[in-house]
Amino acid sequence: MSIELKHLRVLAAIERTGTISAAARELGYSQPAVSQQITLAERNLKTPLLHRTRSGATLTEAGQILAGISTAILPQVSRALSEIDAIAGLRSGTVRIAAFPSAAAVLIPDALSAVRAEHPGLQFLVTEREPHQALHALRSGDCDIALVYEYASSLTQEEAIGLLPGETSFAITQEAIKVALPLGHHLSSERVIDLRDLANEAWIASRSEGRSHVVELCEAVGFSPHIAFETHNHVAVQRLVAANLGVALLPELVAVAGTTTQTIKLLPCSPSSIRAARAVTTTTLLAVPGVPVTIKALGEAVSSHL
Repeated sequence: MSIELKHLRVLAAIERTGTISAAARELGYSQPAVSQQITLAERNLKTPLLHRTRSGATLTEAGQILAGISTAILPQVSRALSEIDAIAGLRSGTVRIAAFPSAAAVLIPDALSAVRAEHPGLQFLVTEREPHQALHALRSGDCDIALVYEYASSLTQEEAIGLLPGETSFAITQEAIKVALPLGHHLSSERVIDLRDLANEAWIASRSEGRSHVVELCEAVGFSPHIAFETHNHVAVQRLVAANLGVALLPELVAVAGTTTQTIKLLPCSPSSIRAARAVTTTTLLAVPGVPVTIKALGEAVSSHL
């Protein structure tokens, strides 16, 4: 058995007006069309819904049950359809983003500001997550866009972030990895820093972004870095470098997000290395207009920083 919303609307109109012809006029249908809808509903439910008389039509007990339900259901459906229409028209809705810290600090403000300027009804919910955490949030239904990254160099390739069926990704940026040295460091005048020349240095690493890459890259050229400071805060990494307490490897976005770029020296390194960032979502979520609009804005935000 099944009942359609249009059948509920017809029954509610008949209950209000008392006749099939009056219900047809209220709904903008022909009288035969209304009669046909009632007949189809009765056939599906295998029970009569109307008592038809010469003076009009009255609902059967089954018809009264459905008409009563329509009073509660139809306004809710109408409201839901209105809200869906607003989301589809980018007049409302919330886009949930899980982003790694430097993207949250640098790309997110510019991107969301640009989207809100064009679509002021859109709302955003942003949480900081490492790549594997962001993907887990996407797969658990806790976010709509996962901003993730992976590293690559001529010597070492971290395991690529694999996508599941139904997921899709969009390239956001590729950042060069730079060596961060305190001003006055004896290598600060070099054009390119050979990582082997930093084997005896104290290292500062961000636990949230790339500690494992620092270790793997250094070990690939023959030494294990002595990590003297480890922090979740990328600004703290730069301040520690500026205070001459060690050296670090920084993706360009991390450097941009900091406040000490005038008190440290950022130089290319050998072997060279990059960090590739991308936005991951699902093909289903791409049908929600706010999601592709936000991903496009994230890509455009890169140009003002890198």
